[in-house]
Amino acid sequence: MIRRKCILFLLIFVVVSYGIFAAGTKDRGASGPITLQYWTHTAPTLIDVNNQLIKEFEAKNPDITIEYTPVGTSEDLYNKLVTAYAGKVAPDVFWLPDWWVPRFAELGMAAKVPEYVGDLESRYESRALDGYRWKGDLYTAGISEYNTLSIIYNKEIFANAGVPFPSEVTPMTLDELVNVASKLTSYDKGKRVVSGFEFLRVPLFPANWVALIWEPILQQQGAGFLDKSTGLPDFLAPEVINLFSMMQKMEQESKVADTSFVVNLFDDFAKGRIAMIIAGAWAPPIIKTLNPNADFGIAPLPVVKGGDRQTVLYSWGWVVNPSTPHAEAAWKFAQFLAQEHPDLWWEKAGYIQPLKGQLDKLAQTQPVLATFIDDFKYGAYTLRSTYFTEITSVLGQVQSRVMSENVDVRKVLSDAQNEILKLIEH
Repeated sequence: MIRRKCILFLLIFVVVSYGIFAAGTKDRGASGPITLQYWTHTAPTLIDVNNQLIKEFEAKNPDITIEYTPVGTSEDLYNKLVTAYAGKVAPDVFWLPDWWVPRFAELGMAAKVPEYVGDLESRYESRALDGYRWKGDLYTAGISEYNTLSIIYNKEIFANAGVPFPSEVTPMTLDELVNVASKLTSYDKGKRVVSGFEFLRVPLFPANWVALIWEPILQQQGAGFLDKSTGLPDFLAPEVINLFSMMQKMEQESKVADTSFVVNLFDDFAKGRIAMIIAGAWAPPIIKTLNPNADFGIAPLPVVKGGDRQTVLYSWGWVVNPSTPHAEAAWKFAQFLAQEHPDLWWEKAGYIQPLKGQLDKLAQTQPVLATFIDDFKYGAYTLRSTYFTEITSVLGQVQSRVMSENVDVRKVLSDAQNEILKLIEH
């Protein structure tokens, strides 16, 4: 499967190379009305906001019509974009997460910011756009969803277990997290009724979460899933082996987590079946929708004992197709979505847009965001590679296997590294 995906991208590279236009090219031969194709992933709240803003944009620009297509999950969007580029029918504007930027930029599937767009850097918080840079160029009209990850905990479960709430400002160590989770995990007649700690992972969530959640833990120790000097997988680094060994112990020994127990991570948390999860600032609105009476708190992302505090930054952003015949209109539309109504994106969709001053404003008006906003200060974008999808796919398989089976962690990681290195070599 992984090899077939790479072959498909090589074919796309050939197709795009022959059909590509310069990123700064304005509308070519445009006369009369323009129709732009616009794709995003799917979530009810973001669809509503997009439709509202599209209506406003079309009213202000009667010569431009937007045909909006919510595609599905992030994986669905990825696969549909890949297929669309191969068939030369890719949309004019689309959402793209930062972890796909290296590949899309390398293959000419994302447009560089043209000069006529102006200075985006001055409009955004420091480092917010870093995930959309590749080899010195910027590839986004703006950030649609700016995220970090923190601990969300169920106050009722803590109170019932007699466990003090974690600090809102000082991170727990990983050892402390597991220790607390063990006190919160409970059984009734031998059957698990509460898991102390669960997180986004395969098979319920895409494999990219392996990097987003756990790469910061490696970075706290000066390590990572990739070798800093070569950019190649470094799965046999002691820190990586220790990390997956810890995950294995969570399920196999301390039993604070159980993959088979989780039905729906956020629904389970909202209903009091899970005590702690790792999630982004978008999660509290979801939890409140599932259970308006849910009582929860936020704690910083954990740290390795003796390690530096490090969290993650990850984003979705608006990207323009470099082959669009309506570049100027596409950039105009994408910038309108990115910069006109940041408050609306938070109020209606729970998405943070990191325009300058917006984080400070939210910190003052949204107490639930205080810890998330503090975690932003320690964040960095992670695992920059054109092979991100393949690397995280393999890491997801490793994570699933070591947590569900009592296997040799080093051997599983060694096999995974060999698989990726052979793929890259060929």
